[in-house]
Amino acid sequence: MSYHRRLDRGPDKADFYLLPEDDRRLISNLRCSMEGAREKITKLRDVVENKDRDVSREASLRRAAEVRLEHLMDMYGDPAVMEELNDKLPHGRRTDRRTRSTEELRASSHSEEEEVGGSR
Repeated sequence: MSYHRRLDRGPDKADFYLLPEDDRRLISNLRCSMEGAREKITKLRDVVENKDRDVSREASLRRAAEVRLEHLMDMYGDPAVMEELNDKLPHGRRTDRRTRSTEELRASSHSEEEEVGGSR
């Protein structure tokens, strides 16, 4: 709870009590409204500062996440990762197709076709 100065205490205190009752109420209401507006403006400024801080923090986090995801998405372009995958994954054939020449591949595909055709 904060201290609130009475609205009838100000630099014009002597003149304040000489005014009619209605005018004093109007002045008090005006001062109260102005104080409320000042508080609201202060709160809104604080909210804007917090939002700016949060937005800049989120932007930096998003950039860091995008860089990390980009690195994770490009894993297959890394030769070390491809070599590790080739070592760990089972191969269907004894020889690696990538290491064989194109003539060997053609010859093996023709022999496979003949085997499939001959077994019918």
